[in-house]
Amino acid sequence: MREIDREGICPHCGYDPAVFVVGSQLEEGTLLQNGRYELGTVIGQGGFGITYSAWDQVLDIPVAIKEYYPDCYCQRDTSETDTVSTKPDCGGYYHLGLRTFIREARILAMLQNIPTVVKVYDCFEKNNTAYIVMEFVRGETLQHYCQKHHPKEQELLKMLRNTIDDLILVHKAGVLHRDISPSNLLVQENGTVKLIDFGAAANLAIAEEKNPSLNRSFAAPEQYDANGEQGFWTDVYGLAAPLSWFKRLNHLPLGTRFCAVFLITLLF
Repeated sequence: MREIDREGICPHCGYDPAVFVVGSQLEEGTLLQNGRYELGTVIGQGGFGITYSAWDQVLDIPVAIKEYYPDCYCQRDTSETDTVSTKPDCGGYYHLGLRTFIREARILAMLQNIPTVVKVYDCFEKNNTAYIVMEFVRGETLQHYCQKHHPKEQELLKMLRNTIDDLILVHKAGVLHRDISPSNLLVQENGTVKLIDFGAAANLAIAEEKNPSLNRSFAAPEQYDANGEQGFWTDVYGLAAPLSWFKRLNHLPLGTRFCAVFLITLLF
């Protein structure tokens, strides 16, 4: 969503307008919410959603729009329609996930005053699915950042310091993230780190509510246990896990995982 002075591949993000994508993704230029939002290219896709770059025609700013699209439960051929249809015998699962998706927007709305949490601007239903309009964060995941730049330990801790402090505020607001990982931490162009994807979040008061899915590389042990007690310590473990992953990336002993957990616990 930056202006460029020539045609062809974008020098900022590498987007190639000559590559035409068909299938489940909405086409570029699609208008949503009575023409307010114009979709750009896809900037991320997972098992439960597609995230597009977009332009807010009212505020005249770039935004990110996350579309609920669990491909295990639904399907769509955008050469024929923008409307999502559920797969046979999957309607119940699809609509349960849809309610959870809308709840994510409401949770983000509770956390608008926390600087390192991605902001939400709008949420609406259309095309038999739902959309969350969020702050457009320029940057890359912590995973990609570490693989490219190999920051030193102290530099990484300094980058995460504000995120650690703000996670305390998230917990004080009564929210557990439950899915902190290097792919859900975005390093912005100024070096600060934003926490994204609250799709697995839960209310601290009812944290026994189980996750719909787990990131098996970074989930805390209690998230695997049917009787496991989840609390703020679950996110402490989640934030420590990327540090241990970073150490393994640099070929340090696996035991440093436990040192990282202890270190983050001290910081809290």
